[in-house]
Amino acid sequence: MLENLEPFIDRVFRFALSLSRDRHLAEDLTQECFLRAVRSADQLKDELAIRSWLFRITLNLWKDYCKKKRISFHEGDWDVPGAGLPPLERLVQIETRQSAIELMQTLPDKQRTVLFLSAVEQLSNSEIASLLNTNENAVKSSLSIARKRMRELRARQKRSRKLKNEVK
Repeated sequence: MLENLEPFIDRVFRFALSLSRDRHLAEDLTQECFLRAVRSADQLKDELAIRSWLFRITLNLWKDYCKKKRISFHEGDWDVPGAGLPPLERLVQIETRQSAIELMQTLPDKQRTVLFLSAVEQLSNSEIASLLNTNENAVKSSLSIARKRMRELRARQKRSRKLKNEVK
């Protein structure tokens, strides 16, 4: 089972980064997640559920950290790989993704987490509901609100850029 954990390192890190918005803290959360996973590997009943299990551990670590530190949220950076693309296309892809990530970071925690798990990690609504200890209707509602808010923010961002270009 332990050999099956390595492919999930990047995914757990991205999830930890989406929660914490801090690269160093995300690294710590990721490391602790895998330490706990190795220690409690016998608790995993279904090897097909490794991803959800690791996300659950990460989420619990994040919740514990928040309680302990009473932290305030702040923006973090996020590298977006574009391997294999021509330089100009890679730059456009990175800017587009970075813009979307920045907009997503402005969402309330619950909406941001649900949107991240759905859009980036491509978990099903039932998987997200199980991970967050809620029901699928709550996930659908949060996802709908998050997507609507992202569209609004994106439209506002485009209008702002257009105005800046007109002023120049």
